[in-house]
Amino acid sequence: MANRRRGFTAINVHPGIIDMAGHAHALVTGTAATYQTELRGQFIAVDANATGGGTSGQTLTLPDVAAFAGVELTIINAGGETITLSDVASTTIAADKTTKAISNGTYWFAGKLA
Repeated sequence: MANRRRGFTAINVHPGIIDMAGHAHALVTGTAATYQTELRGQFIAVDANATGGGTSGQTLTLPDVAAFAGVELTIINAGGETITLSDVASTTIAADKTTKAISNGTYWFAGKLA
């Protein structure tokens, strides 16, 4: 039910691969600014440095935890660099690996899937 509050259907894939372009990047729920992407799905493919520039191995900031209570995000690292989730203590996503992040309204929790 929480997924519907955010406008997500049962299975909703964010279009395309999010290119962090070698910079820290944030997933947002409104209009995205530089180094931000408007989140449009629960299944997200991310590449820390697809187009080059910047540095590899970047930090991805998840959306506001309170606004996403009960939502699960599946984050796929589609690139060759490690991605760190800023809102989940000590969580990194190695190259070509997947992590699930779940919000309880207060904290994001994450676990590696593969």
